Amino acid sequence: MNFNKLNLNEDSIFKIIATFQLLIYFVIMLFLYCNISATVPDELWFLDIIKQQSLNNFKDYIFIQNYLGYGALYWSFVAIFKKILYLRLISWMGITIVPILIIFILRKLLNTSWLNIVFAIFLYLSIPCVWFTGKVIGPEIYSNTFGVIGSTIFLYFISKKNISIKNNIYLFFSCVLVGISSGIKAYNISFGLFVILFFILNSIKNKFSLIYMVKRVVLFIAGFISGFLLSNLIIFKSINTFIANFTQYSSPFHITQISTVLFKKYIEWDLVNSSGLEYFIIPCITLFLLYLITLICNKNKVITISSIISTLFLLLLCSRDRFLGWYLMPLTFFIPLCIPPQKNYFFIVLVVINVFMMKPFINFQIKTKLETIYNINNQHIVENITNKYNKLYNDYQPIYIIDLGLKGIPYSHFDPPLFDTNKKSILYFSEHSKANIQHKRIIEKSLNNNDTNYKFVTKNDNITVILYKPN
Repeated sequence: MNFNKLNLNEDSIFKIIATFQLLIYFVIMLFLYCNISATVPDELWFLDIIKQQSLNNFKDYIFIQNYLGYGALYWSFVAIFKKILYLRLISWMGITIVPILIIFILRKLLNTSWLNIVFAIFLYLSIPCVWFTGKVIGPEIYSNTFGVIGSTIFLYFISKKNISIKNNIYLFFSCVLVGISSGIKAYNISFGLFVILFFILNSIKNKFSLIYMVKRVVLFIAGFISGFLLSNLIIFKSINTFIANFTQYSSPFHITQISTVLFKKYIEWDLVNSSGLEYFIIPCITLFLLYLITLICNKNKVITISSIISTLFLLLLCSRDRFLGWYLMPLTFFIPLCIPPQKNYFFIVLVVINVFMMKPFINFQIKTKLETIYNINNQHIVENITNKYNKLYNDYQPIYIIDLGLKGIPYSHFDPPLFDTNKKSILYFSEHSKANIQHKRIIEKSLNNNDTNYKFVTKNDNITVILYKPN
């Protein structure tokens, strides 16, 4: 090959860089998702729910219940594929589609330069949520993918300003997908708000007739409702069952909970990050500055305003007693769309700073899963340590806070003082279990000579051994 004949302009170079960014991300996530022995309890729980169902014919799959308030279509999906590897691979395809569609919108619809697309990808990859390694086969990734695909199709065909039957069919289909997304996870109604806002603002900007706008809004509503019903066919069999499941884990709205949605920082007992916006998506100041820069620099403000309003709506929608960080997953789509179309040094500097700010939280997502994979592949090391100290302290009950997926070494749902405080216990903590604040406090107590309940024994091969004696 004669490299001298290659004509690589600036756009081509940045296009290649963008491709490599995505490929690296895709390969890392494929490796993490294909290690199916490294699971979290919810994944096993969801599979167990399906195993307990009597699914003998097509009708049983169609009218399956919306367990846990998730759309019934999700459970039909799990019932069809059943195996965790298949479900993980489909989740992986879902996470690969999202950034590709974001680039498509930025390039084809917003005419964004490849330089800025490179930094948009950096922005996207600096969101800890896109490295999600929690309940991978849960409904969040699936429903988010439906919402992103539906929104992208809608934006593409609405921009054509075409009122042909074929165009209307595509628009209706896109609205059905958005409805399915919301039917599976209710907070994904933010996708519906996003596309309808974009349409209304775009129509006002282009001075479309009121009749044109009303027809398209009716089309959107019809498609959205169709999608919602399609994702919950149990409604047609037993609406009471649907309502009972839908409201099972619902909690009242409290505006004061907005602080939790924004600033919550928490690692669950199973080491899944359930933090709020600041630690699971993007720092509040970064988000504010990003939206401000884009509003100032972008002449076409329609998509930015739609994203800002949809972001605020989702944050308010999540302001309830029960909030988990992955409720904010739609923001991984809205935020990267709000970038300047051409070179902007304020934007570039902001993205670089954000990458460094969010690095610890991205590391946690990847590192904990890698450590779990390592512990499972090297279980003999863990067994040697636990067997040694279980024999040495044979009158103590063992409690393992090491890892999930270890055979014969169950991971304890350990929220002190929920374990049996009337028994002497020997506690085993892995290094990354310290991410949970309660686990960390136990270890710190054991190092405090004034504490009479907890006593530090040893730290061996990243396993910390602690004795507990009740008062």
